[in-house]
Amino acid sequence: PTLNYSVVGALAAQILTAGPVAVDLGEQVPLHAETRGGAGNLTYAWSALPSGCTGAGTPSVLCLPPDPGLYPIGLAVTDRDGATAYAPEVVLMVNPPLAVSPSATGSTASVGEPVGFGAGRTGGTGPFSYVWRFGDGTNSSRAFPTHIYQGAGTYTARLWLNDSAGRGTTGQLTVTVTATGAPGGASAAPSALPGWVPWTVGTLGASTVL
Repeated sequence: PTLNYSVVGALAAQILTAGPVAVDLGEQVPLHAETRGGAGNLTYAWSALPSGCTGAGTPSVLCLPPDPGLYPIGLAVTDRDGATAYAPEVVLMVNPPLAVSPSATGSTASVGEPVGFGAGRTGGTGPFSYVWRFGDGTNSSRAFPTHIYQGAGTYTARLWLNDSAGRGTTGQLTVTVTATGAPGGASAAPSALPGWVPWTVGTLGASTVL
């Protein structure tokens, strides 16, 4: 008699992602099961998928998690002979929406006085990129730059923040710069002449300083 048989390699599986495992809230995440070996007629059992995922019984799922958090996703693949392979777990990190709150060491400064700026960030997926425009034609790509204004005036400093998921946000603040010797945005009072003494004269219900 003739015996026909085939050698089947051991079943193995892994989870492939089409992008980073860390994403911003609102980003879709595709997950795909890659297998090798086994006797065919495979079934797929995904575990710990967040809500918002479709295709749980297929090799590919598409997830749109509704909440930030960490999701450890597993996968078991079984062939027609009952052999089961377990894919290494993939942890999906869904970050809160990107937000930024720019700040400065003060809302007023004198000409030539260094002003420190800061980017208070929440959410988003790193790494992050920063662009500051200080309102006087200069800019910086640092998260916490220091800037010196060369002329008096009111400047609007704007910050653009982008993350690695392609999301961006902006913020701005105002800095008032005064001439040297008149800090804090207040005008310097005129000096009194030598021997000059203020005095008042009566008026109807008021007084006038001369």
